[in-house]
Amino acid sequence: MVLDEIEDREERADAYVALRVLSGMRYPLERIYHILRRRDLMLESPVYRDILEEGKAMGLELGQELGQEEGLRESVLEALEVRFGMVPFEMEKSVRQLRGRKTLEGLLRRAILTESLKAFGGDLSKVQVS
Repeated sequence: MVLDEIEDREERADAYVALRVLSGMRYPLERIYHILRRRDLMLESPVYRDILEEGKAMGLELGQELGQEEGLRESVLEALEVRFGMVPFEMEKSVRQLRGRKTLEGLLRRAILTESLKAFGGDLSKVQVS
């Protein structure tokens, strides 16, 4: 194999990663994985390690964002429950379907300040439409 002619191990690993990436632009991934199985060699590539680290950082950031959103949804429902008692199932379901930190932060403020569950339901339906 041509890659075996590259003496420096890291350079060979980088070339292997490049081969897999470029092959993926032309051929189905299943075929490439079958032919180019040397994951151990890829792990030695500084380029591949950089890609992995970048992916990990992106995953952590996304996970934190999703966790914050879930916390805000729970806070909205908790505020409503403390103020008005049992939250209707459909209202809870609607709150749990919402996404976006800014939207949920605004909804939490509304839950704290609203005069009734009915008024909150009106506010909630406006949020869902927009």
